[in-house]
Amino acid sequence: MSFRQCIIFIGFVLGSFTFQGCLKDSCTRSVNFTRIEPIFENMEAVRNTAIILEPPKPIQNPGRVVSYGSQLLINEKGKGIHLIDNSDPVNPFMSSFLAIPGNYNFAVNNGVLYANSYVDLLVFELNVMGPSTMPDQTASFPTTRLQQVFNAFWENDASNEVAFSYQSVPVTEVLDCSAYGEYASSDNGQLVEIAERQVFKGNDLAIVNSVDSTFTTGGLSHGLSDAAIAQFTILDGKLYALNQENLRVFDLTNPLQPEAIASHFIGLDILKLGNYENAMTTSNFYSSLVLDVSNGATPSVINSVPMASACDHIAFKGDLVFISKNTGNECYAERNELIVTGTPVYDLSNIVGNYPMNDPRGMAIRGDYLLLCDGANGLKIFDISEEGRVAENLVANAKNVYAYDVLTVDSTANQIIVIGADGVYQYEFQGQANGDPLFLSKISFE
Repeated sequence: MSFRQCIIFIGFVLGSFTFQGCLKDSCTRSVNFTRIEPIFENMEAVRNTAIILEPPKPIQNPGRVVSYGSQLLINEKGKGIHLIDNSDPVNPFMSSFLAIPGNYNFAVNNGVLYANSYVDLLVFELNVMGPSTMPDQTASFPTTRLQQVFNAFWENDASNEVAFSYQSVPVTEVLDCSAYGEYASSDNGQLVEIAERQVFKGNDLAIVNSVDSTFTTGGLSHGLSDAAIAQFTILDGKLYALNQENLRVFDLTNPLQPEAIASHFIGLDILKLGNYENAMTTSNFYSSLVLDVSNGATPSVINSVPMASACDHIAFKGDLVFISKNTGNECYAERNELIVTGTPVYDLSNIVGNYPMNDPRGMAIRGDYLLLCDGANGLKIFDISEEGRVAENLVANAKNVYAYDVLTVDSTANQIIVIGADGVYQYEFQGQANGDPLFLSKISFE
């Protein structure tokens, strides 16, 4: 069953049932519960809304974080992108805010910014919005808009409406007692309304990170709901966009004018796209695949990672695959652990080790070091030069951050960026001989 099909209309019962009448086998009752309803947006109105560069504003509901050149870009879920001058990591400053309605995902490639606006893909010249650019309420962006590239959680073609978010509405209804059969118990003991209408489950929204060769990204929290919104990645001159079970391919020969060249069935329930060197990764609730796209537009499976779901974080180093699994998400991992396996990873006999962790989340690799976010335990740095010895080789620990995700500026720089629960932290790490990472600065969330 697809992710979209699984987004059914449910309501969580908040109150008790009060019987108001009973005659033999017939009675009624008053039921109090909260109904989860979608918030619709009319795409014609969205497309007619001017996209402008605004003065900087507080970061309140952060999503994806990208480091590109001397800039940091931070998504404000559903609203746009914060542009931050990070030329001096000790003193970063907010330069402007690019207001994009319905924005949850973006990527940067060769000075060009690609971002979703609900189901559309927008293209911007990033150099005209650099740190030296003053916010301009009259500036007209973007350079290009491609319509209907992505799918919404709910779409109404007749009214040209889409929905990516929801609201909670208190409801009281008088029902016949026989309607009890329309309800079922949820995991927390409450009753769930079962109805044949499509809206949203009230799950916590969160981000899963991906990394490609042209920019570095991370995200706050862990889970899936936001991760399924407008998934795309850029690899070797192509932009690959997920639209339900199809992978749409756009040629970036002219980076400001992406050209649709192909669409391929990629499988059901795919929730996340990412990159690994010259390959693409796809993930669903159950497993991940590594796809070869070297022939241009047509992907082919070259490896399978059955123990890595879309909730998990994956990092690669040579023939080794590192997988962090966390029990606190929708994929129901059995343990908080770090799994290290060789290739091919579909052969379980190639597992190098399973290492218990407290709260493992995002991770990255820089040289011979694995940088692992471990929640309240901060950022942990392991020497992974000895295969089969990871947990024993903890060489550094930044403990002043509740760490969700991490990214390195590039493979040679000493700078490390950690996405924490309350802000973006920057550190300098010069190797285990120099001890724990040196704290540089923090960009706070409100």
